Parts: sequence; C-alpha cells; structure tokens
Amino acid sequence: MNKSSLFLQTSQRNNQTYIFDPVRKKAVILTPEEWIRQQILQYMTEQLGYPLSLISVEKQIRIGSLRK
Repeated sequence: MNKSSLFLQTSQRNNQTYIFDPVRKKAVILTPEEWIRQQILQYMTEQLGYPLSLISVEKQIRIGSLRK
C-alpha cells in the first residue's frame, strides 16, 4: 500500500462521514478541522518526506503539573 492510499479515505457510518487518520490508525468523524489536519499530514509526508512514525496528532503534553 503506498502512502497516498492511506490519506483521505472516507466512509459512512450512522449517517456521518468518517475519514481514516493514518497517524492515529483509526477513522474519525470528518469535520472541517479534521479535513485540514489530514491535508497537512498528507503534504508533510508526501511532499516534505516526514515519516508518519515521527508525527503525533492530538497528543497531550505536561508542563510541570499542568496537562494541555
């Protein structure tokens, strides 16, 4: 499977559209924000050559005792 086939795969479930996120390895509800995120991920991996294994999406970070 080539990289481009991982991106922008959509499906319909329960009257909602889902898009497959190859970083999180799951289908997520397609929102305008998610569409932009997937476009940027596709650009970063296909055009700029960043490996998916070094990309994190929606990751929680800790700053001292705060979680963001």
